Amino acid sequence: MKQTWKKFDKIDYLNKFSPNIKPTHKLLEYALLKYKIKGVILDIGGGPGITAGILRGHKNNSLVYNIEPSKHCFDVKYKNYKPLNMSLKQAIKKKKLPQKIDCLVACSSLHELALSNNRTSEENKRIMFEQIHEAIKRLKKDGLFIICEIEYKKKATNKQIKKHIWIAEHTIGHDHPREELLTILELKNGLKKLKLIETCRKLQTHTYKNNISKLIWSKLAVFKKI
Repeated sequence: MKQTWKKFDKIDYLNKFSPNIKPTHKLLEYALLKYKIKGVILDIGGGPGITAGILRGHKNNSLVYNIEPSKHCFDVKYKNYKPLNMSLKQAIKKKKLPQKIDCLVACSSLHELALSNNRTSEENKRIMFEQIHEAIKRLKKDGLFIICEIEYKKKATNKQIKKHIWIAEHTIGHDHPREELLTILELKNGLKKLKLIETCRKLQTHTYKNNISKLIWSKLAVFKKI
């Protein structure tokens, strides 16, 4: 079945999906506060405005553009919040990206962006990085790219991953095999014009009835444009 971001239309993002990826959002909040992010922010695949919500919670009124193809970009309204109900590819083609960007954010969205190309994992990722670089062109010097992604533990077996995906499908609505996710090395290789300045990670646990999965890390990667 063709993968598109529209699959999130059927997911209760705020009440079901978001609480189950809380460690990822905590890493995003940590980075936004540590680096005192402000100005014009482009949130790629920000769902119902997660980045905007975090900033508003800390009385930061930065202008946040949220590129989100699913219906969820309209779920929450914030002052200085610009939801763009389209894909990154569409935003580039229609020239909807802001000309100058202080910070790029992609929270649990880059692997989804790659999947939407509906090709092999390698080709999907190559196309995804090409699109991302169109946004990076608008990133100011010393601007940051905050990426929150997920990955399986290194020693996870195929059997364990298969069970985890089954649990995740019952808790957050979907999950991915290992080859569809992005490693830190892939991010570094795909973003060669940026400098990696920080990484860290938190455990993300999924529980369905009596089944518990502790195979997933939520990881943070912060890049700087030099």
